[in-house]
Amino acid sequence: MDVARDVIELFSMKDPAQAHEIAARLDKLNSERQEEEKRILEAIEKRLTDDATLRDSYCMVIDGDGWHRGVIGITATRIVERYGRPTLVVSRDGQDAHGSGRSIPAFHLLNRA
Repeated sequence: MDVARDVIELFSMKDPAQAHEIAARLDKLNSERQEEEKRILEAIEKRLTDDATLRDSYCMVIDGDGWHRGVIGITATRIVERYGRPTLVVSRDGQDAHGSGRSIPAFHLLNRA
């Protein structure tokens, strides 16, 4: 959901009609992103409701098939905000997987010390 080019074009556009068209396209993409985020969060919440061990673990690692890679970071942030635990959200696509993690101040995800 990379829209950086459209944003730059919008801010440099002199033609109001074209600017409106770009803004409408960006608004549509944002709505789609919000819907995807909601869908992923609902799937995660269901899993956490159904699995007390996962919900109560020190660090949550949650995966799902076909979750949009551009949205899993914000969903990890939402889970950390709700549960106060380091969280990794992983999107699986066949043999490939991509993840995004967020944490709490007391636990750095990358430091080994």
